[in-house]
Amino acid sequence: MTEVADAGGTVLFTDHRESVTRARATRTYTVGDGRVSLRGPESAPTGPGPSCEVVLTGYPGRGTPRELVWEELAGVLSVRCGASGVTLRVAGEATDGLLLTALRHGWSVARVTGGASGSPEQDAAVRGGAR
Repeated sequence: MTEVADAGGTVLFTDHRESVTRARATRTYTVGDGRVSLRGPESAPTGPGPSCEVVLTGYPGRGTPRELVWEELAGVLSVRCGASGVTLRVAGEATDGLLLTALRHGWSVARVTGGASGSPEQDAAVRGGAR
C-alpha cells in the first residue's frame, strides 16, 4: 500500500478495524442509507496511547530473518536488538501492521505484551489459552 501511495497511486481497501484506518487512511468514507459519504476528520488523541512490547526471534533452523530498519516502521517507539532477536515497543494501533511486516520478512513472534485492555482475551493469549 505504502509504495503505491508514495508513487502517487490510489489505494482502496476495506478494513473494519479503526486502528488500521487511523494509521493508514488519508480519507475515510461511510456507507449508510444508500449513500457513500466522506467521514469528517477525527479528533487527534490527546496524549500517547497504549503501547505493546513485541519480542521477535528467528525461526529455529531456518537461518537469520531479513533485516529491517525497525525505527522506520510506523508506530515503532523503541528498539533493542539482542543475540536471540529484537524487542520493540510499538504504539498499540500499529502493532498488527508491525507483526504482519515481521512475519512476511521471516521473523517469528515470541511474545506480545501490553496494550489497551488487559481484557480476559488478551490475558488468555499471553498465557497461551487463546482459541
